[in-house]
Amino acid sequence: MADLGQAILSWTLSSLQSAFEAGEDQLKAQRDRAKRDLEQHLATPCDDGEAPAWVDEDTGRGISNEEYLTATAAIARQALQSHRKAFAVMIHHAWEKHVCQQMDWETYKVGSAYALLQKAGWAVEQEHLERLRMIANCIKHTDAALFECDQEMFYDPDGDGILALFQGKRKRQKPNEQSKYTSDGHYCSWDDALYLRDNHIEEFFDAVRRSSGRA
Repeated sequence: MADLGQAILSWTLSSLQSAFEAGEDQLKAQRDRAKRDLEQHLATPCDDGEAPAWVDEDTGRGISNEEYLTATAAIARQALQSHRKAFAVMIHHAWEKHVCQQMDWETYKVGSAYALLQKAGWAVEQEHLERLRMIANCIKHTDAALFECDQEMFYDPDGDGILALFQGKRKRQKPNEQSKYTSDGHYCSWDDALYLRDNHIEEFFDAVRRSSGRA
């Protein structure tokens, strides 16, 4: 059963990784092209008579080339982040499903899983897997725990970091929203502010593979 379970996980991860890499390459190329187009435009002397890049037929309001290229670059960055975040959640789901099947658990034991797996002889890479779990919770539940643990995960070197999304302190509206706030009461759209770098997803694929069974 264990060997079959590991084979199934291997097939699942291989399929996910193939899909991830195909989309990643295209989206990175799109991001780089949009960034390059914007940089080239900003480096070109401004022409006051330049026609707008787009005009709303109903209102007549136009968008300048700079506004259009800036928006295009931001959308390309966000598309790449959305792609990575989706696969982070899928990898984490594959890990939890594999563990529950192998250990015959009805649900994943969040508080004790690593200790129980290690006791059963699994070579668990706890640091990477816990980071993956926190990322998945941040994405799915706008959980602030990841920000409390590692603020660098929310720094976008090509954007505004968390500054554009940080909303300061505010009163918690409901008891079940507590996880969305930092210990000192700050709130943010953590799932939007999260920034996954080029190597994160590949590291999670590798960590799950290495942790998938007994050493």
